[in-house]
Parts: sequence; structure tokens; C-alpha cells
Amino acid sequence: MPTKQTIRPDRTPFFIPQNLLQGDLEFSGHGPKVTVSCTIRILQQRFIMARVEMNARETKSNWTTVEGHREYCIWRARPNQRLLRITSSDHSSANYTDRNTADDVITMPSGELVSKFTCVGDTEGKDALVKTGFSVDFNPITFEWEEVPINMTKVKDVPIPNPTPKFIPQLTGPGDADFAGHGPRVDVFANIKIENQREIWADIEMSAKETLADWTEANDREHVQIYVHDKPILEILSPTTSEDSYIDFTKTDDKLYLGSQELVSYFKCTGDTHGPDAGLNTGVSVYWNPITILEA
Repeated sequence: MPTKQTIRPDRTPFFIPQNLLQGDLEFSGHGPKVTVSCTIRILQQRFIMARVEMNARETKSNWTTVEGHREYCIWRARPNQRLLRITSSDHSSANYTDRNTADDVITMPSGELVSKFTCVGDTEGKDALVKTGFSVDFNPITFEWEEVPINMTKVKDVPIPNPTPKFIPQLTGPGDADFAGHGPRVDVFANIKIENQREIWADIEMSAKETLADWTEANDREHVQIYVHDKPILEILSPTTSEDSYIDFTKTDDKLYLGSQELVSYFKCTGDTHGPDAGLNTGVSVYWNPITILEA
């Protein structure tokens, strides 16, 4: 017989959508009209994933519009659990027109997936791609699961030395090495797998591309060993991928937090700097959450 369980996941990371559809970066007191949503699903009968989506559109002038989505792991089953189905609400959405520069909290009814959306629409400075975004607090989530035979003494949570050395992707494309305050748009990705039975290796990818002018770009992948176990590893039981993206508007390093349930705790990125960038200073270090493995 399936077993029912009720959980209340942590708040999602603050998500800033990165697809500018039209206009500049300023809402300038013209709204925006904001639509937000969150949907959850079961992945691989082991993880509960939350997909968050946002659209924010200026209500007049040049109609600045930004949208985007991101998916986060918000819950991991125990190694001896197989998740079957979500029996509580799996979706919530809301919309409003922003009429001030303060944060906006939208409280949802108790039967919804979401207890509240905390949104940033218009601000005192640049908005779209920089500050406009939201986070999600959850109501209790109920799901059904069944037990999977497994030797729990073979399940280990292993810490990964933090961080990986800074990875600097190569300069590619026709541009020079200087982003010159034009972004860049940064995309980062990490994936892990078992190699040689006892080793965990990571593929770390970074792309950083200037948003105008001569379109300077750095893009590359690194394959690096991050852990060696004293016994053969049969399986990785925790998430094996994480990714994120943003547009860099500063000359300082940027931390992209993903939360405690993901593979990556946060990416520490260098995009634009005060000197030459691509191939020289632009890069990423990865800070890992503990990884759960099953020993042979």
C-alpha cells in the first residue's frame, strides 16, 4: 500500500527572468503588469521539481517586457522511497499591476500549492534583467510513495571540497577580450557522473557573451575530478545537474544561489571586470552541496 507524506519545502531562490522581449530595462512607474506561476512535478520517482515562471510588461511607453522560467529541485526522496504521485495541489498562479517600487507579497489560499509569491516589479533603478523577479513560499505538499528495498548502510552523504578552482573559458568568436559594460549574458551548467567505479567527475560549462558592440564571447567546458571514494560507487542518488543564467551589470563577482536540494549550492561567477575579460578573468567556481551515493 502506498504511504502518504506531507512536507513543506523551503522557499525557492529568488528568480530574475532573463528574456527581454522588448523595450529598455526601465518600467519607469508604468506598472508593470506581472504574472507569476509555479508548477511541481515528480522527476525520476525521486525528486520533486518546481517550475517557476514570470512575465512582467510595462503598461505604456516603450512596453518593456521581460519573461522567463527556471526549474528547481525542492525535495529529495529518501533512498528507500519511490515517489508515486502528488495528491495535493500542483499549480498556483497570480497576476497584478505594480503601482509602487516596494516588494509585493501575494498571499494565496490554504488549498493552493503556493502560500505566497514575493515579487519585485518596478524599483527605483534598473528593473528588467536586474531586480524584477520573485520567490515562492509553499503550502504543505502531500504525495504518495512506496518503499524500495535498499541496504541503507550503503548510502553515504559525501561532502565535496568547495569550491572547484576557478574555470576560465576560452575567448571565442570575432570580438576582443573586453565586455566593456555590455553584459555579458552568462550561462553556467554543471553535471556529474561516476567514472572508474570510485571517482565522481564534473563537467562544468560556462558561456559569457557581450550583449552588443562586437559581441565578445567566452565559451568552453571543463572535465574535472571532484571526489574519490574508498569503495566502488553503484549510483548517485542526489541530483546530478544544476544550471543558471544572468546578465552581468556590475564589475564584481556574482553568486547564483540554487538552494540546498540541488547539486550546486551556488555558482560564483566573474563576468565583466575593470580590464580585459574573456579568456583572462571571466570564469566560474562551483560550490557543491553534499552528494548522496550508494556504495557497492
